Amino acid sequence: MLIGRLVSINAEKVKNFDLLDNMQNITIGRNSSCTLQLSDNRCSSVHCKVILNKVGNEWELEVEDLSTNGTFLNNTKVLYI
Repeated sequence: MLIGRLVSINAEKVKNFDLLDNMQNITIGRNSSCTLQLSDNRCSSVHCKVILNKVGNEWELEVEDLSTNGTFLNNTKVLYI
């Protein structure tokens, strides 16, 4: 079941990514092992991890920065939220 969507600010380079209820950890980066692969050299091979947690009837998302370049959410640098 669809629980959310990661929306790209540059749809020509990266498609939107659906978050499904059977996903737990989503890795984002250039590496072919990543769930969401990016072809941007500013992105680390494994740039960040999105962790999905169901709490009651709600879903929580945690973002963990795994890069040396920094990860940004709504133009704000994050380490772990």
